[in-house]
Amino acid sequence: MNLPLYDQRQTEVPIINILLSDDAPQFKKLSLEQALCWIHEGRHYNRLSPIVPLNVEILDNFKTCFWNYYGELLKYKENPMPEKTEPLSAEFDRIFSKKTGYDSLDDRIEKTGCKKEALLLVLKHPELPLHNNESELGARVEKRRQDVSLQTKSKEGTDAKDLIIQNFLPQIE
Repeated sequence: MNLPLYDQRQTEVPIINILLSDDAPQFKKLSLEQALCWIHEGRHYNRLSPIVPLNVEILDNFKTCFWNYYGELLKYKENPMPEKTEPLSAEFDRIFSKKTGYDSLDDRIEKTGCKKEALLLVLKHPELPLHNNESELGARVEKRRQDVSLQTKSKEGTDAKDLIIQNFLPQIE
C-alpha cells in the first residue's frame, strides 16, 4: 500500500507497518499494509436473514465452510509452513468464488473475495492475529463507561477518570 507522501517523509511518528482492523474507511492508508479481521468479516454473513428454507440451509452450509477455513488459518498460525500458503490461498479462491443461487449471499461472498490480500496477510505474517476482537472489546468497555457517566465535562474530570481507570479498575477486573 502506498502511504501519502507526507507519511513517508515525516519522522516524528513511527510508520505503522501493518494494521489489523475492520474494513472501515478511516483505517485505510494508515499503514503500509492492512490486515482485516475475520470476525468482522463473518458478521456480514450473520446479518443475512433468508426466509426461504433452502437459502437458510445454503447460508448455514456456507458459514460452516467459512469458519472451517478460519480454523485452518488458525492451524497455519500455530505451525506456519511455506508449502501450505498456496493451498490455503487456492482454498480461499474456491470458497469465495462460489455461486450458491442465493443472491444476497453470492454478493457477500464476492465482496469477501475482493478482500483476499488483506484477509490472507497472515500467510505472509503468521504472527498477526486473525481478529481484533480483544482490542475492540476493551474499547467497548470504555464506551459503556462514557455512556453511563454521560462523558466527562471538563479536563479535570477526564484526568480523574483516567487516574481511576489506570490505578483501580485493572485490580478489580
